Amino acid sequence: MPSFSSMFTASSDVTAHATFDDLVASYRMPPPGPNYFRARRQLWLTPRSDRGQKIKQSPVSSAQKRLVEILQAPEAVYSDSCWRNGIEKAWKGLSKGERLRHRLPLSLTIKVLQASWIRDDTWPAGMRAPESDDEVPEEPSPEPMVLERIDITKPIPELSILS
Repeated sequence: MPSFSSMFTASSDVTAHATFDDLVASYRMPPPGPNYFRARRQLWLTPRSDRGQKIKQSPVSSAQKRLVEILQAPEAVYSDSCWRNGIEKAWKGLSKGERLRHRLPLSLTIKVLQASWIRDDTWPAGMRAPESDDEVPEEPSPEPMVLERIDITKPIPELSILS
């Protein structure tokens, strides 16, 4: 059986796709199993060049800066003053399904959710979240997979008998 890296040829180009499924469909993927999972995960974690073009970055407001500072404070999710000074407003908008006016990193958005869960007793009293749930690998991480981009303008040889 060929090694991970020899299963694919090099391509680091991740161009515009409407959905993640479109992105996956544009690469030759290994059969279902651990290698397929690793390949999808690698595509998911690869920054996409089209994202910056779609989203206009508006200037960060003083309210946004203040919210980020509040959320970065130690124990912010447990603090009633932090809740009243910005987290509550962000939570109310999110809970109504509204979009944030400015992008907020996922780690800080999770803190907004956690702070609300603490206040409505969804989060168990006194429970502390671990710093990270990422497992520390016991072995060195495998080298990244190199995925082959499919030229969708040409038929795939294995499938040409169907056309």
